[in-house]
Amino acid sequence: MIKASVFALFCTAVLFAQNYKIVGPAEPKPHEATAIKDLTEYLAKRVKGDLTIGGSKNITFYVGDTQLAENKGLTSKKLPNEQWVVKSFGDQIVVNGGGRHGALYATYHFLEDCCDIHWWSDNEEYVPAASPLTLPALDMNGKPYFFYRNIHRGGKSGLEITAIRNRLNANGAHVRSSAAVGGSIDYGRPDWTHTHAKYVPEAEFFKDHPEYYALRNGLRTPGPRGQLCLANPDLPAIFAEKLCKFIEQDRADAAKNGVPYPIYYDVSMNDNRSPCTCPKCSEVAAKYGYSAQLIEFLNELSKLVAPKYPDIYICALAYHYSDAPPKNDIKTEKNVVIRLCDTTTNQALSILHPENAKFKSYVEEWKKHTDNLSIWDYAVAYKEESSAYPFASEFYYGDLYKFYRDNNVTGIFWEHEYEFITDMYEYKFFLECKMMEDPDADLAKLQNIFMTRYYGAAAPFVLQYRRIIDKACRDNKGSVPFACPLKYTAFDFITPSVIRELDAVMDRAEAAVNGDALLISRIRRARLGIDLLVLKRSIRLNSYGIESKGDPFIIDKTKLLKRLTIDWRKWAGQFYDGKYCLGRIDAILNSAEDQSGLKPFTAPKEFKDKRFFYFRPEAFVLFGGDLKLVDDAEGITGKAARVNGKGSHYYKLPFEMGCYDNDTRRTAPLFKMDTIDKTGYNWYKLGRVNVKKRSDLYFNRAWTIQIPISFEETVGNTYDVWASLKFTGPMYHPDEKAGDSFMYLDLVILEETKD
Repeated sequence: MIKASVFALFCTAVLFAQNYKIVGPAEPKPHEATAIKDLTEYLAKRVKGDLTIGGSKNITFYVGDTQLAENKGLTSKKLPNEQWVVKSFGDQIVVNGGGRHGALYATYHFLEDCCDIHWWSDNEEYVPAASPLTLPALDMNGKPYFFYRNIHRGGKSGLEITAIRNRLNANGAHVRSSAAVGGSIDYGRPDWTHTHAKYVPEAEFFKDHPEYYALRNGLRTPGPRGQLCLANPDLPAIFAEKLCKFIEQDRADAAKNGVPYPIYYDVSMNDNRSPCTCPKCSEVAAKYGYSAQLIEFLNELSKLVAPKYPDIYICALAYHYSDAPPKNDIKTEKNVVIRLCDTTTNQALSILHPENAKFKSYVEEWKKHTDNLSIWDYAVAYKEESSAYPFASEFYYGDLYKFYRDNNVTGIFWEHEYEFITDMYEYKFFLECKMMEDPDADLAKLQNIFMTRYYGAAAPFVLQYRRIIDKACRDNKGSVPFACPLKYTAFDFITPSVIRELDAVMDRAEAAVNGDALLISRIRRARLGIDLLVLKRSIRLNSYGIESKGDPFIIDKTKLLKRLTIDWRKWAGQFYDGKYCLGRIDAILNSAEDQSGLKPFTAPKEFKDKRFFYFRPEAFVLFGGDLKLVDDAEGITGKAARVNGKGSHYYKLPFEMGCYDNDTRRTAPLFKMDTIDKTGYNWYKLGRVNVKKRSDLYFNRAWTIQIPISFEETVGNTYDVWASLKFTGPMYHPDEKAGDSFMYLDLVILEETKD
């Protein structure tokens, strides 16, 4: 605990030459100590000479629940939760707010609004050059509009101090904030989403109660890749018993750590599109929709839990097959939260655009069925590399947040991970935070604040860069869906002529900052999306017997590769998980090199007289910890994607492979193998595909190996699909009594067909 006397000594020793003091309570709470510390440090950076407020000098700031705050009725208990106040009383300034976040919000609003200090990310901030500071008398106050404000910034999320400085009250999906920042609004056990398999685990229930699980194609399907049969009357009681135990455990932990206990508890569907098709579920779905069945289940659960824990919220996703609003007039209990997921909009256009009418109508209808409508939204194209490609969604944030406000949305979870690669991350993060706090904020003013502070003299050119992207999207009918594919055809609204225009504008941006190393690094970071898009389009599929095309680069190749291999790596190394970021960068660049046909390749003897495209393991998209890219001397390429068979029951036989069309969301199963009678690598003819604009091959029933096959050369054509596969261990060969069970995939071929 930090005593007030410690701060008094600090201020006396360091700030005596300045004409202000910072005073806290006699026994500051952890969040008050953080507010005092940050106000002290940043004012020392910002003010050199006199600080004058309302004509008064020798200012004293009273931060937190001080005696002055008590005298003025401005304590954390008297003010509404999260409301903040910065108010002058002559030469005395109260800096405080309601609950555990109010004093922090007041501090950061003073530093932002009065001192022009900003926090762009965990690594970058803006503090003007130190100078005298003259301000009018202060009477500032406010309260964030949405009750729940959270931006998921990656696997570990980011620093909690960055979140609180930007008035987020949660810090991503997996990290609970400490008492030093007032805690956060958290999800309790067992997890923050997709929890059905954790409440009703296969190992505990499936043997004796297969009827608890979804019926699919005549079989009950347990585990994360299945769903539950919500029509089963036993399930609410099972959930309630476990949920009450989780709440008890979480409250004990919170008391020990001195933070608020979780108030949100997730009971959401597993992450797939496979609802139960038993007669009762099918009947309800046909008549009222799966969402009506979901609400009925949640209400039953609420009635069992709410009498004991009336202050917690039971949360569930409206997602995939349950995102459409109910067809009847059912409404949730008051402590049930519906988290509506936006997987249908074109992110590059306004929510008010006719193309986005479907999700817009969902929000408008869902508000009739719940008083607690929360949104799970996306600021990424979901697949890591395609999230880098540029789309100017920020011009429509005003439309989006006002729409959410007008439709009684209470919370927003904004998925915006992949910071090291995502398009204009710092810029969009800044705007997202501000609009979550105040949907009526002046968006153009906020854009100008960021651009001028972050890019200096290059700001007009960077803003022009964004406007060109937005215009190209509108002119060329661009679409950036929730799961945008990693393909040649992705972001095709950014035509070669647009790319050349964007490249020229960003060259002018670099020239405008006259060799400033920091600003040039930021500009090169901003143009990363275009550079990667050009690199992706430069890939000409590895082929055999097919004439290759010339160099496809449409902008300076040498400069582009320098920006990617040197500037991007240098910038990404600053992240808390910089080693991971650098590894991903190398994988992306190596994959591009491999797919460009630069590595030697000899056609397998079975295909020497044929014409085909081929995909090495470096081009595979691997999902999950069960998969690794490994060296394998037995294989054709010396590399293989290896799947650990123990990772999921979906790796057990039968082995399946198919093709998925991202546009129609239709799956075409192509191949199924119930037994393995061969050892070592063997060629398997898996079926015939007609390549659509956004086609993926998938391997195994878990879909954890995927291969994008839509390129300029392949779209619209038909191919026979071949794969070189090896299976080892007792899972695939029962006569083998010991050893690990692995599946290896080392080469995939699309052979031209004759008909």
